[in-house]
Amino acid sequence: LALMLGGQRPQQLLRVKRSDVDLDAKMLKILDPKGRRTQARVHTLPIPPQTLTYFRTLLAYNPDAEFLFTSDGKRPVSIDTLSSAVTQISGGAYQLRDLRRTSETMLAALGISKDLRAQIQSHGLGGVQDRHYDRHDYMPEKCRALEKWNCELERIRTAD
Repeated sequence: LALMLGGQRPQQLLRVKRSDVDLDAKMLKILDPKGRRTQARVHTLPIPPQTLTYFRTLLAYNPDAEFLFTSDGKRPVSIDTLSSAVTQISGGAYQLRDLRRTSETMLAALGISKDLRAQIQSHGLGGVQDRHYDRHDYMPEKCRALEKWNCELERIRTAD
């Protein structure tokens, strides 16, 4: 999902709660504590159609759990657990941050502007312009970009 959602920070995605997922509105809320903020910024993303099945499965898997990604039903999966699994599967040559960097690069290659990539990945949105003047949520643009991105991922997945 981190990849299909445009390269979200795995640590932030692991902290997503059931209440942060709205399948009717097809919206996902992620809390972004990065930077010099005292309170985490709400980062809202559209849920691309290609990911709906994954979200439905996760929500059904632990129906009483607070967190979407949990192994015990009480706490979110730790980033260390996920990192260890990725290292074991990949043989050690791969790191979680590679997903984010690769997504950013490939989104650029698809013609997604730097400003829109920043909106998708929650990069550098704390400046004066973003904090005080630009109130647009970029949801239609993020939705189109993520749909284009997921079509590209599917093209790669099914390529010979």
